[in-house]
Amino acid sequence: MIGASLEEGDSPCVAVIFSEALADGADLEGLVSLSGASRHYFRAGDNVVRMYFEGAGDGPVTLTVDPGLKSCDGTPLGEAFTRSFTSSEPKPAVQIPLQGTILPDSKQLILPFRAVNLKAVDLRVIKIYEDNILTFLQENDLDGGSSLRRSGRLICKRTVRLDADPTKDLRHWQDFSVDLSGLSRRNRGPFTG
Repeated sequence: MIGASLEEGDSPCVAVIFSEALADGADLEGLVSLSGASRHYFRAGDNVVRMYFEGAGDGPVTLTVDPGLKSCDGTPLGEAFTRSFTSSEPKPAVQIPLQGTILPDSKQLILPFRAVNLKAVDLRVIKIYEDNILTFLQENDLDGGSSLRRSGRLICKRTVRLDADPTKDLRHWQDFSVDLSGLSRRNRGPFTG
């Protein structure tokens, strides 16, 4: 056996390269295994076995090759082999790099956010009406989210596609923004003058 490497991307796999070609139609189940993933399947050709996998958690994915694996001429391919791989690809996530919860009165309300490994983001905007602010603050701080149905109403729900720009590599952190202007109008308070 020559070695093994992790190939990341849309279909992550572990590629195992042997020094000799494997027997055609060899049953690899039990001879080559991958632990740390919820499921996996093989693709073998000549001297390369690719093990595609899904559902890898935060821990490593471990490849094990049994010494009983044989080449096309029937000779064992060597000793037992074990190697662990950790993915460098981050989990899908969204970050909003702002602090504060009250939107200013402006013609353009741009909400910037960062995302990784996502093709779309579901956006929900809930407005707390002026008459319900005290009810909301009885159970929450300004940035709280408890009992929103009692004190607020959903005013916008939509899906924001992130894959519209093909030049952005969504596997890395990218900056995006959404324009929230036009979702609500200014509330006139009791002190106008």
